[in-house]
Amino acid sequence: MEQLLNQLVEKILIIESNLLNYLSKMMNFSKRGFTLIELLVVIAIIGILSGIVLTSLGTARNKAKDASAKASMSSMRAQAELGVSSSGNYLNNICNATTGSGEIVTLINAVESAVGNTGATTCYDNDTDDAVVTIVPTEWAAEAALISGYYCVDSKATSKDYTTDPTVTSAGCP
Repeated sequence: MEQLLNQLVEKILIIESNLLNYLSKMMNFSKRGFTLIELLVVIAIIGILSGIVLTSLGTARNKAKDASAKASMSSMRAQAELGVSSSGNYLNNICNATTGSGEIVTLINAVESAVGNTGATTCYDNDTDDAVVTIVPTEWAAEAALISGYYCVDSKATSKDYTTDPTVTSAGCP
């Protein structure tokens, strides 16, 4: 993105230089200065070009935020697998646990930070009672409201984009 912006800035400077060269040839630059209208035209062109650059930059930032959130969501699956027991169960209270191998709360917070929306991520597991240590989840899913759509990952290796809010359960992404 930065390379694209640098190229665009270089092109703007080349256009500005060419325009000034053209105007100087047209007006015998050594004998007289620019008129007010000529200066206003150059300023208007520069303003239009900079407006285009700033608009493109805002769109790119939103796409980068979504990409960062998706990367964190995809990392949840790998992180959760670190806490799987020999019997195939995930960490107790996987959606809310803040300690232990396999906790994903840090990644949930990273997703919400990337999209700038606390509460944008919802996590589900099939642990019916988070307070009872003997009931441990065997599956989980998480969804996030991104800037441009929704994203879901689950314990069954699903990672999907959605345009509308999906109906996610502990059984996984739809």
